[in-house]
Amino acid sequence: MRAHEEAQLDLVRQMLAAGVRVMCSMDNLDSAFHPPSYLERCSASFYEKAAALCHTSGASFFIHACGRQRAVLPLVAELGVDGVEGVAFPPLGDVQLDEAMALGGDRLIISGGISAIETETFKTRDEVRRYVADLLGRLDANRHRFILSASCNTAIRTPWRVIEWFRDAWKELGC
Repeated sequence: MRAHEEAQLDLVRQMLAAGVRVMCSMDNLDSAFHPPSYLERCSASFYEKAAALCHTSGASFFIHACGRQRAVLPLVAELGVDGVEGVAFPPLGDVQLDEAMALGGDRLIISGGISAIETETFKTRDEVRRYVADLLGRLDANRHRFILSASCNTAIRTPWRVIEWFRDAWKELGC
């Protein structure tokens, strides 16, 4: 694990030297792959060191995590990570986005909100707008720490116009 960690940290240093301002970890940090005991014992050191390296260089460090998050979000926030990308909510994950915000403390950025279920289910611009308005309403106090994005994947049958509807709703309601 130490050799792997050093190799990953070397990559982080190379990316920072090349001018990268935001980076995301190379794995899926959910509790199915990283139960809290494994995270603490085997991988927390990397995330903490990578976040510190990024911060020293004025960059941000995100972790990809599109699965069961409830058990690991508090620890992830303690490691100094800036954000969690791809948070999946039920039924794909085990935490609602507003809960993820609370579990992540007062600074962790949460990215997600659009799962394959939404991209397959919504058939009109109004449905998407209502969904985004409801989501942002639930996140209201923490909206400044939320990025509307895919929660890990987009259904292969998603029409491009649905993605545009999400973009338009975010531009109208989220900014």
